[in-house]
Amino acid sequence: MFRARPHAELHQAAKRADATTAAFVSRRAGGLPRPRCAAIVCGMERGAAAAETFRPRVFLRAVVLAADTLWIAVFCLLLQYRAASGSAFLSAAFFILLFSSCAWFYGRLAYTVGRDGLTVRSLGDERHIAFADILGVEVLPGLVGTSYAVRTRRGALQFSSLITGHERLCSLIVDAAGLSSNSI
Repeated sequence: MFRARPHAELHQAAKRADATTAAFVSRRAGGLPRPRCAAIVCGMERGAAAAETFRPRVFLRAVVLAADTLWIAVFCLLLQYRAASGSAFLSAAFFILLFSSCAWFYGRLAYTVGRDGLTVRSLGDERHIAFADILGVEVLPGLVGTSYAVRTRRGALQFSSLITGHERLCSLIVDAAGLSSNSI
């Protein structure tokens, strides 16, 4: 028979459950526990929060891919049009190369905040920055969007409002690095 249990009893039951279930319990607004499926899939240790990955906005990646597709179609049309000049082919090839490079860059770019630090994956490398190495975060509002400059002991890195969840990314970095509001 089902009986309603108070919140404290639910929390104790979650603690007694097997390790994969009990380790990944978070609280909803109503105070009831719920499993963190993402943490279970990631295979995080008991009590560790799941790593969050932030990528460029889907709209931005879609627009770049659409532009690339358009220039590929223009190049194919130029191949069929016999009177096309060499400069038209070079122009189309340039834009195909440009938008393909941008699509590759935006497809690879990712910022992952885990329990050990911030991992930045870009076109050519993957950098891991420990939270202890982060000295400050500067928020720079602009006409097009907001830019964030993260100062570290090993140099600086930047991201902008073109990243999905950029505000949450900034707050996670600030909280995990233990920065005060005047160092932002």
